[in-house]
Amino acid sequence: MASKSLGLDSLPKETLLNVFLYQDEKSLANSLAVNKLWKSLIDKIVSSNLKYAASSESDLKALDSFLFLERNAKFVFQYCMKKIELKEIPRFSELSFRVQGLYLRRESKNLEGLNSYEMLERGIHLIGMTRDPTLDIKLLIKFIDEMAAKVRERIEVKGAKTLIEKIDAIKYVMYNEFGFHQPSSFYAEENNLIQYVIKNRTGQPITLSIVFILVAHRVHLNAWGCNTPRTFMCGISETDEKSEKYYVDAFDFGQVHTMAEALNKFLREGIRLPPAAFDPADPFSILRRMLANLQNSRQYHTFWSDPERLQERGTFEARLHTLLSHTLSHTL
Repeated sequence: MASKSLGLDSLPKETLLNVFLYQDEKSLANSLAVNKLWKSLIDKIVSSNLKYAASSESDLKALDSFLFLERNAKFVFQYCMKKIELKEIPRFSELSFRVQGLYLRRESKNLEGLNSYEMLERGIHLIGMTRDPTLDIKLLIKFIDEMAAKVRERIEVKGAKTLIEKIDAIKYVMYNEFGFHQPSSFYAEENNLIQYVIKNRTGQPITLSIVFILVAHRVHLNAWGCNTPRTFMCGISETDEKSEKYYVDAFDFGQVHTMAEALNKFLREGIRLPPAAFDPADPFSILRRMLANLQNSRQYHTFWSDPERLQERGTFEARLHTLLSHTLSHTL
């Protein structure tokens, strides 16, 4: 029998006061009462429900409150991620997704007010943190900066003037010098996590496109994501409004298309798209698509195909759909 719920209504008033009114980060971090409370809550959810979908709504709501505390969420997140690493919390369980998703939702508020390139850069870093809470964004920035420096060098050496010549310079550096390529296992979750994309030099169309976009921006080109179905693509132009536009399939080693060629590419695959499909996609929608890809990863389906988990999968995925629909959203 499950133990008594440890929801918010059961918490001592003085503890709630500590949780919601602490203003000083050092005081909160050192507050033994608060730390003990959320650790006990997480341990209770794990021990009372070792299988996959957490059952107590009040326990989950209490956990949510800790994850939304301005100064406490990081500690809760790292504690949970350590338990996932130790396999005390299954990586693809509801508790795992809930902790990661709600932390992302809270942190995504910091993306508002940034330009689209900064949003993508910070957003893919946040998603990478769902597997490694210690991931340093400076490593991502350093890597993209190094690629861009190589592109600028090639543009200068080749005397590249036209947009096509500049795109060719990005392609050469990305696929020849840095060795980016298509993955051997398309649905591996690592293909949507930037630290593995950089390490393995491979990824899904969306992550390879983001690398392409961030590098293009650093060499003073206008670049954007096109939320096209099946194969995510990126658009490239010069920075002036009258510039010609090209559409790059970063997954196909940077194959360049005109608008007509891009439309025909999808038409050959049985997909009829309007030209508006290649308009710049909202950065939040791009990041949500990456989160959805993680849910469709090979590891995820292997975990949930286990016969003993099948009966819980429907409930879990309904909750997960609701969570993801509010994660990395403008309406937080």
